[in-house]
Amino acid sequence: MKCSTLIYINPDDPRVFVYRHAKYKWMGVTLNFARGRSYVELALILLPILLWPLVLKLKGPRLPTALPMTTLTFLLLYFVWLCIYCFRGAAKDLAKYPGPLSKR
Repeated sequence: MKCSTLIYINPDDPRVFVYRHAKYKWMGVTLNFARGRSYVELALILLPILLWPLVLKLKGPRLPTALPMTTLTFLLLYFVWLCIYCFRGAAKDLAKYPGPLSKR
């Protein structure tokens, strides 16, 4: 199955994480917004980005050179975690619901 859009809505598909291309899985993962759990997943994905300024504010004043490096490290680690989380979710969903969409 090919999902060429960023927003994927298919009530017949039970998966939450969907590979964007069936053959080339490295091309990306999207959420099936027909499932309620996808909104929870989206909130969990966006939560660290929304809370990061609050964490920096609570730490107090820091050296001006340390702040960009901390933020850059956070963003790099967050991006790696996000890729692993979404691709593992898509692999689990595909293993749970194998085969073509018509047989799920």
